[in-house]
Amino acid sequence: MANSGLEQSDVSNITCSLDSNTNQYTVTFVLNDVTTTATVDAATFTVLSTILG
Repeated sequence: MANSGLEQSDVSNITCSLDSNTNQYTVTFVLNDVTTTATVDAATFTVLSTILG
């Protein structure tokens, strides 16, 4: 959230799961009625991809 300039209070329905095979987190949240899913590298916390909607 911090990388996107958001606070936890700005979003709702936050979920996070770790895929140990790829060492990537999948983070999903709702902001302004739009669902966002981001894939994040677990070692570097770099956002690898983001899907809106």
